[in-house]
Amino acid sequence: FGALRHRARLAVVFGLMQWIFNRGNAAHRLSAAIGVSPSDTKRLGLMGGCASVTIRNGVDTDTYQPDSSVMRVPRTCAFWGDLSFEPNIDAVRWFVHKVWKHVSYSRPDAKLTILGRRPVDAVLALADEPCVEVLPDVPDLRPYLRSTAAAVMPMRCGHGIKNKLLEAASMQMPI
Repeated sequence: FGALRHRARLAVVFGLMQWIFNRGNAAHRLSAAIGVSPSDTKRLGLMGGCASVTIRNGVDTDTYQPDSSVMRVPRTCAFWGDLSFEPNIDAVRWFVHKVWKHVSYSRPDAKLTILGRRPVDAVLALADEPCVEVLPDVPDLRPYLRSTAAAVMPMRCGHGIKNKLLEAASMQMPI
């Protein structure tokens, strides 16, 4: 019965979307639609009466896969991303100053590694904090991530799916 209720909700949502897409004059109708899966793309194309294309959102799970031959180092965490992107700067600075300081005080053997492209000075300065390491512009994150015990992903601003979340999940990292 739950599956039937779920399908009914989807039908209502898609029906509302179709009504919204197709109301008004031709200038307000969709000229194209993008789905993230083939079934979404087909539905969007039918609803909007327009061309549609699939652009998958996510990561290459063949590239980001775990390696059972690599041991995870206890009490290590990693944060990664574009370190010149304001939501990442805000997130990692908040985490280090509000959370990590308590972790490093109670566990001086813990280590936080911050990896990413184009770190701004405010991110580079985090290496001065206890038990924090900043590794700028590493050519391949995967060796570091595979040996790290957990992924750290504070999200304070921004929107959309965080690819680092999908990468960590694909590599079977605790998040």
